[in-house]
Amino acid sequence: MSRGTKFVLFIVLLIIIAVVYLTIQGKDKFVAKYVHNSVLIASEDYEPISLGNVVVNLTNSDIYLSNSKDNKIHVRVYSQEGQEVLVKYTDYELLISEPKKYDCEGICLGNKTEIEIPDNYYPTIKLTLTSGDTKSLLTNNIVYYINVTSGDVNLGNTHSSIIKTTSGNINIDYVLDYIDIESTSGDVYIKEFDATADSNIRVTSGDVEIHNFEGAKVNSYSRSGDIRVQDDVSENTVTIRTTSGDIIVKKH
Repeated sequence: MSRGTKFVLFIVLLIIIAVVYLTIQGKDKFVAKYVHNSVLIASEDYEPISLGNVVVNLTNSDIYLSNSKDNKIHVRVYSQEGQEVLVKYTDYELLISEPKKYDCEGICLGNKTEIEIPDNYYPTIKLTLTSGDTKSLLTNNIVYYINVTSGDVNLGNTHSSIIKTTSGNINIDYVLDYIDIESTSGDVYIKEFDATADSNIRVTSGDVEIHNFEGAKVNSYSRSGDIRVQDDVSENTVTIRTTSGDIIVKKH
């Protein structure tokens, strides 16, 4: 073995020893400094007079929407200490936003915003997120406007929705009227779709699958993927376009 090879092996051994030592000795310090768990930073309860809009504009947070068990609006925001989140309710609108951008140094875990709404209100939900998943368990046929850079979107019932994502899957239980979906990377799955107006689904990379479909004809195109469609004779058209991905539309 040459002297140069021995020297390289010696350096590699020193690096391995250093990594093992720091892992054992410095693990707790590393976690304490760079890994941040969320805490409750905002908690608000309102007795609504009316509710037309729910507007959420956040950088990094999962969103959970559900019906409240009483006749009140409840908001709980979990994030890192030091982050400012504005929660404000007027007679018509619930607003949740960040007055200024918060940059988390390290790994931020558990950021979430929980919103509970009485089931006798039908607000328009407007969500703008940089990073975070959205899950709605609202039983009402709600109108959604959702713009997410990175995160999955999971909705229950919706009257109509306009959804734009860069990266993330979109899952919807029931669509009553129409949808407009634009996704760069991610699958689209709709469990039941009663199309009563023209709709559009545009996906760059991902599959589109719709079950229990009725009320419209389908205009479909995929540059790279299989197409299997069952549709109706109708004046309404659901247009589905994918660059890379399968398109499956079934009546049942």
